[in-house]
Amino acid sequence: MALVDMRSLLDAARKDGYAVGAFNIVDYATFRAVMEAAEEERSPVIIQTSASSTVKFYGYDVLVAMARALAG
Repeated sequence: MALVDMRSLLDAARKDGYAVGAFNIVDYATFRAVMEAAEEERSPVIIQTSASSTVKFYGYDVLVAMARALAG
């Protein structure tokens, strides 16, 4: 699954008339579950998280590394 910028994702959805689900992740397990479901359904997703808890706990760099690893 490719990582893409939000503008490209939403422009494609608008053009082709579909919605993109946004899912809140709190740890690696929820991040992985969302990514696996998206891949299984062949559907794009938006990953959300909380700056005051998840980002504060893991740090931005760790979350980016998780995203890259899970995107394959």
